[in-house]
Amino acid sequence: MPWANGGGTTYQVAIAPADAALDDFSWRISLADITTSGPFSSLPGIDRLLVVIDGAGMDLTVDGETTTITRLAPISFAGESVTTCELTAGPTRDLNVMTRRGACLASLAVLHLSIETPVVLDDGVTVVVVLDGRCDIEDTVLGLSPRDALVATRGTTLTGQATLAIVTIRDEPTTR
Repeated sequence: MPWANGGGTTYQVAIAPADAALDDFSWRISLADITTSGPFSSLPGIDRLLVVIDGAGMDLTVDGETTTITRLAPISFAGESVTTCELTAGPTRDLNVMTRRGACLASLAVLHLSIETPVVLDDGVTVVVVLDGRCDIEDTVLGLSPRDALVATRGTTLTGQATLAIVTIRDEPTTR
């Protein structure tokens, strides 16, 4: 689907609730192809996490402050911030995590899974995206290859040799 500002294309990986639209989701995970430098869509009330998964990276300017983003180095920023990117060496593909402020919080970690060190997933909603390599889900015949995603449950064990993006989403605690 096209970006909100029409400047690129995004592929939805997961969204909650399942029937949500772009204006009423609690959280959303997507892959975005950035083929040219330019502005990001303004998303008021949304917290964003971004990690470059393919390509050399970009210089990301958020509210006037520029940070060089390299492959597999996550960054967070507010969706309403004035944000532009300057691609450093050609197109990129990015994994994006968006959460509605006040509804939930997300974390994003890039892990290198090795055969000797399985990963046991924690509580909350956990979405695993395979960036490279291959991993298996313990006690199943299901294997995951690059760009496959899994919405996992507590106690799921992954084995294999792969680089994974692990996104954990938790309800935001309410204050009284």
